[in-house]
Amino acid sequence: MFGSRTALADPLPEHDDDWSADELAAVQRRLTVAMTVDPAPGRVEALLDGVPETPRNLASLIEHLVGEHARRVRGEGRGRAIAAAPVPDEPVAAVSHLLVVRWLTRRQAAGRRVIRRLAYAPATTAPSERTGRLVLRHLADQLAAPVPA
Repeated sequence: MFGSRTALADPLPEHDDDWSADELAAVQRRLTVAMTVDPAPGRVEALLDGVPETPRNLASLIEHLVGEHARRVRGEGRGRAIAAAPVPDEPVAAVSHLLVVRWLTRRQAAGRRVIRRLAYAPATTAPSERTGRLVLRHLADQLAAPVPA
């Protein structure tokens, strides 16, 4: 039919280095511990460096970190303040903020669509310039930082 598209459950391309759900869940648990229970310099980066940067792996890790941010600010009673806060000027911080706000306002489906777009980068884009990677690192750095008073 004209104007309709087939909805794909997971439009991200498969890659030989994609990790299984169990492997990603294990890394996500270790990330949570490294950022909250036992923070140490370089631990989070080392964990992230150990995960192949495929679109599916990146999307899974970004979603996990966004969820962790949302849980943290809700637990601190800052959910409404974060959701109402102005969007940061820096592009990576702005995207990260908008994703966390999507989780805080219970609009995860919209956030997941954005995450899927962020996670995919053409092979011609240098790894250091890939938006998904930059957002992932920004979210991890923010979670590993001390909680503001």
